[in-house]
Amino acid sequence: MGKLVVFGGSGGLGSKLVGGLNKDYDVMSLSSKDVDVTNFDEVKDFFSNNKVESVLNLSGYNYNMILHKYTKDKSIEVKKQIEINIEGNLNILANCLPSMRENKHGRIILISSILSSILLYLLYVPGDLSGAGKKPHFSAA
Repeated sequence: MGKLVVFGGSGGLGSKLVGGLNKDYDVMSLSSKDVDVTNFDEVKDFFSNNKVESVLNLSGYNYNMILHKYTKDKSIEVKKQIEINIEGNLNILANCLPSMRENKHGRIILISSILSSILLYLLYVPGDLSGAGKKPHFSAA
């Protein structure tokens, strides 16, 4: 049985999944303290030193903010969100794919659950915008 690495394994969803996955798989659960997914070299070192057959990325970060309240002061939190949620995935993919291609086998699962239970109002602008009487549309990624 090949090794399954779970990035974000200590979070809410990760801790639940890892417990179940441990019954059937050789699981290595990682938190941000173990490997910083925003650091390309750290992720590269991890994959260089660990033979991994499957990757499950659950790492994520949310800075819950209504878009029209965005200010320069809040840009640090937004940058952190982009670094973890986008660059983190890119760093993991770029560094796990070479060995998977070489082995002609591997599995990658990228899951984002950080917003699954939050109703977002990010793009709702209060007031009538030509849709009199229509309710605003909300969505979460």
